Amino acid sequence: MPTHVHMIIKTSNDKNNISKIIQLIKY
Repeated sequence: MPTHVHMIIKTSNDKNNISKIIQLIKY
């Protein structure tokens, strides 16, 4: 897997994790 593709996937995963954390903080 090309490195830049891996970084894009990791970034999207980080964004998903951040959104989950934000939802947890809201409640």
